[in-house]
Amino acid sequence: MSVVDISKAGLIDEKKIASKMIEGEVVMIDLSNGMYYSLNNIGGFFWLSSLNHHSIQSILEKIIEVFNVPRDKVEKDLSNFVNQLIDRNLIALSDENKIENSPDFKITAEKNTYEKPVLNHFEDMKDLLALDPPLPGLEDLPS
Repeated sequence: MSVVDISKAGLIDEKKIASKMIEGEVVMIDLSNGMYYSLNNIGGFFWLSSLNHHSIQSILEKIIEVFNVPRDKVEKDLSNFVNQLIDRNLIALSDENKIENSPDFKITAEKNTYEKPVLNHFEDMKDLLALDPPLPGLEDLPS
């Protein structure tokens, strides 16, 4: 697994990947193949910060600040996590529109302990979602 360049920002194709925070967990659907995913607290924080173009470096700094975790542990965990996202074509790395300041999202620390970011994937609805994919933003249309 390659080391991720933390100076880059995560680039998410919002036309291909629909995501939403539901009960403290980020749920994502890849509309191109019907796969769906969930992210734990730290993974969700990374995803939401990436949607707002924060650099991986700024996200890493915020996690270290909130959880007081050694830098090398967070760098290793984020690198592994980002590689998983890249391997599943959920994210790409980019220098474009990168924001260096600290993300303003709040991280809710369950039991004030750090957990490495986790990507869970599910295939049990893959065929159903492929036949009738959800349309992101549909709830925003006037009736």
